[in-house]
Amino acid sequence: MFINQADGLCINEFEPLVNGALVLMVGCARVSNEEWQTHAVLPFALASLESRSGNRDSGFCADGGLTRALLMLRCDGRNSQIWNIS
Repeated sequence: MFINQADGLCINEFEPLVNGALVLMVGCARVSNEEWQTHAVLPFALASLESRSGNRDSGFCADGGLTRALLMLRCDGRNSQIWNIS
């Protein structure tokens, strides 16, 4: 889970996993739509956020490059899918 420190909301892969699916900030719940795989070694890392919707690595990553919205796209390592996790 990734919980926003300002409002306590979680990143949620909200729609069925297809290219362009929306990622929303919602009230936190223990659901697979709010689980993300980073393959990161903390405390500081650059990593993709791969959805674990359905309790499995999905091959879809949070992408911030197409619009102002955060969308799901197939993971391909592009810069818009890399996040600073610290």
